Parts: sequence; structure tokens; C-alpha cells
Amino acid sequence: MKNQHLIIPALAFSVLLFSCHNASDSASNRSDTTMAQNDTTGKANTNAGNEIAMAKGPVDKAATDFAMDAARGGLFEVELGKIAKEKGNDTRTRDFGAMMVDDHSKINEQLKKVASSQDIALPDSLDPNEKKEMSSLEKKSGQDFDKTYMKLMESDHKKDLSAFQKASEKCTNPAIKEFALQSLPVLERHLDSAKSINKNE
Repeated sequence: MKNQHLIIPALAFSVLLFSCHNASDSASNRSDTTMAQNDTTGKANTNAGNEIAMAKGPVDKAATDFAMDAARGGLFEVELGKIAKEKGNDTRTRDFGAMMVDDHSKINEQLKKVASSQDIALPDSLDPNEKKEMSSLEKKSGQDFDKTYMKLMESDHKKDLSAFQKASEKCTNPAIKEFALQSLPVLERHLDSAKSINKNE
């Protein structure tokens, strides 16, 4: 009888322990499932955001004109940057030219993707005025080249910033508006650098 009294509580304790263990496993499984669902939801939301940014939106004349001007301006910056890398008299001018080639090549590629998603055909060459300006710059050398190039870069980036800021605030096309907004910090850095170089010449 004494043994029976000992066995019954022991069995009850074992059943209780087994039940708690199963409850803990179930809670853990529910927690893991919830985390997986949240992770999937987070990824889905991120992907949805990317799709919205590149989804085709209203493409009015203002959005098209901005994209076209930005493409031509980007090509111009890259071509002049290549010249500055080679002909710059001062290290700062050559370094600035290299920065123009690298940064504006990346911006140009991003614009191509955005424009393609919005069915906007971008120009792939400079306009006559830009070609004339580039030809004039190529004929200069030494400090005259540096001074002319850097003043042109300061002036150009002031215009760029104004156009990109306007597009980032008022453009009706979400993808182009986002492109303009994301490009602003790079253009601001370029303008600050050009101002600093011109100030110290």
C-alpha cells in the first residue's frame, strides 16, 4: 500500500510535466510561425514598395521633359568629366572630373531603368549646343581649362539642383519623382565641391 501511495503522485507529476512540455513546444512553434509570417510580410511589403516605385504612372509633358533634360545633362557631365580627367591642370580638377564620370554614369543608368519602365525614350547623344560647348572646352589648357570647367560645373549643378528639386516635389509620376529625390544628395555634393574648388582657385 505504501508503494501504491508513492506511485500515484509520481505518475501524476509525470503527466503534468509531459503536458507542460507539449504546451511549451506548441507555444514555441506558434512563435516561430508568427516570426516567419512577419518576415514574409516584411519582405512582401518591401517588394511591393519597389514595384510601386517602378510601376507605370501618369507620364505628362513635365515628367517627360524632366527625364529628357536629365538624360542630356547627365551625358554632358560624363563627357566633360572624361576630358577633365585627362586635361585638368590641378589634381582637384582631375579628381572632380573622375567623380563626375563615376556618379553621373550611375545616375544615368538609374534614369534609363526608370524611363524604360515609364515608356519614355531618352536621348543618347548631346544636343548641338552642348557639343559646341564641349568642343570649346577641349581647346583650352592649363589653368584656363580648370577655371572654365569648374565655373561651368558650378553653374550647371545649380541648374540641375533646381530642376531635380522641382521634380522631387511636383512631378506627378511616382517613379520619376523618386528618382529625382534620390539623386539630390549626390548633386548637392557636386555643387558643394565645385564651389569649394572655385573659391580656392
